Amino acid sequence: MNALLKWLAACLTLPPLVVFGGAWFLLEDKPLVPTSGLRSDARPDPYQHRLDVAVGEWSRRTGLPVAARIGGLPPFRHLIATLKTPLPRPYLNVDLRLEWRQSQLHVREARVGGVSLPAALVEAVLPLRETRVSAPPPASDNPLSLMAADTRLLQKYYDRLWRWDRHWQKHGASLLTPLRLLFAHARRYTMTATAAAEHRALLQILAVYTNKYDPARLFALKPRGELRYPRLTLQGRHDLAQHFVTAAAVSASGGAGLARYLGLYKELSDFDTGSGFSFSDLAADMAGTRFGRLAVTSPGYLQRQLLRLDSERGLLPSLKGLPDHLSRTDFQRRFGHTGSPAYRRLLAVIERRIDALPLYRHASP
Repeated sequence: MNALLKWLAACLTLPPLVVFGGAWFLLEDKPLVPTSGLRSDARPDPYQHRLDVAVGEWSRRTGLPVAARIGGLPPFRHLIATLKTPLPRPYLNVDLRLEWRQSQLHVREARVGGVSLPAALVEAVLPLRETRVSAPPPASDNPLSLMAADTRLLQKYYDRLWRWDRHWQKHGASLLTPLRLLFAHARRYTMTATAAAEHRALLQILAVYTNKYDPARLFALKPRGELRYPRLTLQGRHDLAQHFVTAAAVSASGGAGLARYLGLYKELSDFDTGSGFSFSDLAADMAGTRFGRLAVTSPGYLQRQLLRLDSERGLLPSLKGLPDHLSRTDFQRRFGHTGSPAYRRLLAVIERRIDALPLYRHASP
């Protein structure tokens, strides 16, 4: 149990981009745990005091209110927690069913924001072993440990985007317009050694902005004034711009694997929301993930190539023929499941289309 409590404090030190990534994919209108205070189940729990301390550490490090509850009888434990954000849909709910086996903690079931995640995935990306609160695993070993952008850089790109927002007279724009503007700004003020950090910050700011959240509020920056939020699009669709830039921001911040999984599980969760599974959205996630990885692994190359683009078609390939709005029944009839040969063949088609774009030929999938 001590390992569980240490893990709770350690893995929830993630920076604001995780909160934002959750906002796009996972936030909900109602809390799983009342955020007015911490409480356990009715069963006496000798570890409740330590849980309170761990959750208090979580709240201190994130700067956001947190409530959690733990229940179940050994070797099984049920951990639920709610983090309250300042976003319009404020609650990030986590529901983990855990089991102790051979002195180690294992995930049996996991849901984040109502989306079921594979237990193996959660165990792979979260430090479920003994973890020192003062020294969480490095980002290179943990795809969920997204690196927070420097506040100074976030402020700089927020200021630059605010000025563009203020002077842009149209109701909408291609995502390529502010993207090129910010990357041109990065090229003027960065050296090779700092370009990745600059790109990480600008993508975080642009992702939040594209989803019509206030970057100043989310990242605790100095506000400049009200934002108008012109409708940013890719191939004429706002949702594709949202998918692309959100995946790019998460990927650039150290979570390419997380970006891919979030995109997939967002589409799987859409079975239950009426919009259905859309391969066009998934293609935007995949292209955005590649773009974000380039932003930090080949920053100079990306700056040069992006400034040469004369069309947003260079960011996202043709979506012609990709099935969209599939119900669960339709998806299962055509593809069976996400590991089936038919599904993998269609993913390979999308990957080949992305590979064919000059921008992405520099990077492997």
